[in-house]
Amino acid sequence: MNRRDFLWSVLASGVPAGIVPELFEAEVWTLADYIARAVVRLSLTAAPGTVFNHAPVAPVRLADVYD
Repeated sequence: MNRRDFLWSVLASGVPAGIVPELFEAEVWTLADYIARAVVRLSLTAAPGTVFNHAPVAPVRLADVYD
Protein backbone atom coordinates (compact mmCIF):
# COMPACT_ATOMS: atom_id res chain seq x y z
CA MET A 1 0.00 0.00 0.00
CA ASN A 2 1.06 3.56 -0.57
CA ARG A 3 1.31 5.16 2.88
CA ARG A 4 1.00 8.60 1.26
CA ASP A 5 -2.36 7.73 -0.31
CA PHE A 6 -5.19 9.99 0.86
CA LEU A 7 -7.54 7.23 2.00
CA TRP A 8 -4.86 5.35 3.92
CA SER A 9 -3.82 8.59 5.61
CA VAL A 10 -7.42 9.19 6.66
CA LEU A 11 -7.73 5.63 7.98
CA ALA A 12 -4.40 5.71 9.83
CA SER A 13 -5.36 8.87 11.69
CA GLY A 14 -9.13 8.42 11.96
CA VAL A 15 -9.57 4.79 12.98
CA PRO A 16 -7.54 5.02 16.23
CA ALA A 17 -9.54 8.12 17.15
CA GLY A 18 -12.83 6.41 16.27
CA ILE A 19 -13.54 8.93 13.53
CA VAL A 20 -14.22 7.76 9.98
CA PRO A 21 -15.60 10.26 7.46
CA GLU A 22 -18.21 9.53 4.80
CA LEU A 23 -16.02 10.13 1.75
CA PHE A 24 -17.80 7.93 -0.79
CA GLU A 25 -20.14 4.96 -0.83
CA ALA A 26 -17.93 2.67 -2.91
CA GLU A 27 -14.82 2.88 -5.06
CA VAL A 28 -13.25 0.68 -7.70
CA TRP A 29 -9.92 -0.68 -6.53
CA THR A 30 -7.89 -2.96 -8.75
CA LEU A 31 -5.04 -5.01 -7.30
CA ALA A 32 -1.63 -4.48 -8.87
CA ASP A 33 -0.99 -8.23 -9.27
CA TYR A 34 -4.31 -8.60 -11.12
CA ILE A 35 -3.31 -5.85 -13.56
CA ALA A 36 0.20 -7.27 -13.95
CA ARG A 37 -1.17 -10.70 -14.91
CA ALA A 38 -3.64 -9.09 -17.32
CA VAL A 39 -0.96 -6.97 -19.00
CA VAL A 40 1.29 -9.99 -19.54
CA ARG A 41 -1.56 -12.18 -20.82
CA LEU A 42 -2.95 -9.51 -23.13
CA SER A 43 0.46 -8.53 -24.47
CA LEU A 44 0.89 -12.13 -25.60
CA THR A 45 -2.60 -12.68 -27.02
CA ALA A 46 -4.39 -9.42 -27.92
CA ALA A 47 -4.33 -7.75 -31.30
CA PRO A 48 -2.05 -4.69 -31.50
CA GLY A 49 -3.84 -1.42 -30.77
CA THR A 50 -6.61 -3.05 -28.73
CA VAL A 51 -7.69 -1.03 -25.67
CA PHE A 52 -8.68 -2.70 -22.40
CA ASN A 53 -10.12 -1.29 -19.18
CA HIS A 54 -9.67 -3.46 -16.10
CA ALA A 55 -11.62 -3.21 -12.88
CA PRO A 56 -12.83 -5.77 -10.36
CA VAL A 57 -16.38 -7.01 -10.62
CA ALA A 58 -17.67 -5.25 -7.50
CA PRO A 59 -16.60 -1.87 -6.10
CA VAL A 60 -15.14 -1.81 -2.59
CA ARG A 61 -17.59 -0.41 -0.06
CA LEU A 62 -16.07 2.14 2.30
CA ALA A 63 -18.08 0.68 5.21
CA ASP A 64 -16.32 -2.67 4.63
CA VAL A 65 -12.92 -0.96 4.72
CA TYR A 66 -13.81 0.68 8.03
CA ASP A 67 -14.95 -2.62 9.51
